[in-house]
Amino acid sequence: MAQSASRPCAHCGLLFEAEADDFPLLEPFIALHERYCAGGDRRAERWSPLAAARAFRPETILLCCPHEDEREALSVFLEALGHVVVVVVDLDGAAAALERQVPSIVIVDVSSCGGDVAAFVATCRAGRTRPLLIALGGRGGTAERERARRAGFDVYLLRPVDPVELEPLLARRWIRP
Repeated sequence: MAQSASRPCAHCGLLFEAEADDFPLLEPFIALHERYCAGGDRRAERWSPLAAARAFRPETILLCCPHEDEREALSVFLEALGHVVVVVVDLDGAAAALERQVPSIVIVDVSSCGGDVAAFVATCRAGRTRPLLIALGGRGGTAERERARRAGFDVYLLRPVDPVELEPLLARRWIRP
């Protein structure tokens, strides 16, 4: 069994937890979270060199993740990049959010969000726009990766997400047939 590591936010006490080997990947997210808890303005910070680029265009991102610490860390990171983030904890909430707002990017924790992931992807694809669909997985095995591909996701990433891996995906302009 893998060893876990945890650390609370120095300001609000939110507990960030991950496997010990993965914990260093959470550190940039935790640092951003702590700056905001200390009163920093989320809109004032542009953590990323890509966000500072002249061609940067903020995206509306729907984030579906049931894990509070990962959800908070990822939403803080995405907002620091300049994006608008709509956060939900399950696929029912994600489907309801789709009715209110059309995101250009959808990030779903497919390993633990519950519900019919393939039906949710079909709903995302049924509209006029075709958002970039990013699946987050906890296991990384071939079977989980293949399920995400068959469901219609464009990209599969392991949790916790490495910012270096995620940021270029968000900056790309995806054109799908």
